[in-house]
Order: sequence, then C-alpha cells, then structure tokens
Amino acid sequence: MKKVLATVLTTSLMAGIFVGCSSNSGKTENDTNKSDGNKVVKVFQLKVEINDALQQLAKKYEEETGVKVEVTSVGGGADYGAALKAEFQKGTEPDIFMIQGAGDLEVWSHKVDDLSSEKWISNAVKGTLDTVTKDGKIYGMPVA
Repeated sequence: MKKVLATVLTTSLMAGIFVGCSSNSGKTENDTNKSDGNKVVKVFQLKVEINDALQQLAKKYEEETGVKVEVTSVGGGADYGAALKAEFQKGTEPDIFMIQGAGDLEVWSHKVDDLSSEKWISNAVKGTLDTVTKDGKIYGMPVA
C-alpha cells in the first residue's frame, strides 16, 4: 500500500497534477509564493485517511528535490467541494487538487489539464478513467 501511495504522489507531484494544474494565465499567490527561493506546490485533497502518509511523502519529496509541498486535507465530514471553491475564490488555489468524478469534472473543466499523454494511463484499470474522460481526453487520475 505504501508503495502504491508513494508512486501515486510522486507521479502526481512530478507531473504537476493530481487532476491537473490550473491553466489560468493570471498570476495568483501560487506564482510568487516562494520558500527559500523554491516554488511551493500546494496540494488540496479530500482523503483524510491518507493525510499522514501524504505529509510524510511531501517532506521526503522536499528533501530530495528542494521543492516544498504543502498538503491540505479536507474531509471527514467537511464540505470538500465548498472548501476547494473557497481556495479559488480567495486566490490561493492549489496546484494539485482532487475532483470527485464526472460531476466535478464539469465544475472544474476550465481548471484542469488534459492528461491523456501521461505514461501511467496505460496502467489504469479498465473503467477507472470513465468518469474523468470527456471528448476522448482524460482529465483525472484514479487515487482510490
């Protein structure tokens, strides 16, 4: 399980996506948010049960790359969708964030990137990309 989780986070961070990076051309706080001269990658996710593991992986990633990763976990009864919208509204949008299938893909389609050319696509279990596929393009990565 740890290997799978490590692979998912590493792939996500290296590709700069969980679901996709914002392609907003306007500058946000993330564009200039620096930590000791390095970019801070903000991850916003809804699985509180993997928070500790993600925090450990983020720390390891920072040690190995020098890139700081801030993981924010919202869940356990909290309204993840509302919290994510609030981050975008206040200009602190995450670089990497989770969506919850087809409904969220419609809501966030203007903020996610096409992941169809990513290497991991060929390893996805049949059917796991259906709810994050639109017009033949893949916009999400299964994480559960």
